[in-house]
Amino acid sequence: MAEPSAPELSVARDVLPKLQWAYLGLCSWEYLTHLDHDWRLARSALPWRWPLTTWAYLLSRYSMLLTAILPISGLGTISCNAVMRVFFVFPCVFYLSSTYLIVARTVAIWARALWILIIAGLGILTQLVVWVHALAIFQAADILLPGMPTPICAPIEGQSIQSTVITNAGVDMVVLALMFVGLWRRPETRAQGNVGLVHVLWTQGLVLLAVVFIAGIPLIVVMTLRVNDVAFSIAITTSFTLQGLGSTRMARNLYVDKTLAPVAMEGNASTSSGQLELSTVNVPVSYLDLSCAGNKAESSSSVV
Repeated sequence: MAEPSAPELSVARDVLPKLQWAYLGLCSWEYLTHLDHDWRLARSALPWRWPLTTWAYLLSRYSMLLTAILPISGLGTISCNAVMRVFFVFPCVFYLSSTYLIVARTVAIWARALWILIIAGLGILTQLVVWVHALAIFQAADILLPGMPTPICAPIEGQSIQSTVITNAGVDMVVLALMFVGLWRRPETRAQGNVGLVHVLWTQGLVLLAVVFIAGIPLIVVMTLRVNDVAFSIAITTSFTLQGLGSTRMARNLYVDKTLAPVAMEGNASTSSGQLELSTVNVPVSYLDLSCAGNKAESSSSVV
């Protein structure tokens, strides 16, 4: 990428702080409006008995919020490189946890098919490997930009950020494609005609994730070409926000939408709050073709 010109730097100084504050406002609003759900979820069991999907949901929510807060607040007198590495860790936690929520849902929809498990596992493993490598090569320093009175702490190389964001977007697009195909292939979905999949996406809280999928290719193109820092930052923030809001809303929808909650089979204990365990990523029987017992027609799928 070529060195930014003076006008580009001026635009970046004007736009990026506003983008950070707008992102912080959106994350704060999302956090506060659903804090009651977090509280009920956290107190339904002791932390060491939480399933992986509960951990993933809470980690996704709070790492998303911290990713918005820390760049604005800073960490005092800690060295620039150390501060930026801390900032780099929280998006890593966010991407892995939110992707796990999407993967768990996809695996449940496909009734834990082996080939889906392999693809999903390779996707998450790829993300983890790329993030570890990116963290190892990440470097930041105090840079004095033209027209600014004091240096600012900023990354001095872009490969680490670029590779992690593109990898995450690519993995998510593959998993989301499998999710939507799994939903569309159901006779119940196709029976509703052209609006069948749209209805399913709406009722199951998957609309924002559908937007992530549709916008995935142009976002990847922008992030790959990296024409300028402003467009690059907007693309990252957009992808980050849509994935965070979409994955956590999908997870919450499993608790509050009773149409998605099959009655537990005999011997299965319900939660103390009377809600679904997100640990099982329960899906309707009609989406899994699971055998039904007697006249109950009850079953569930679990993804630990």
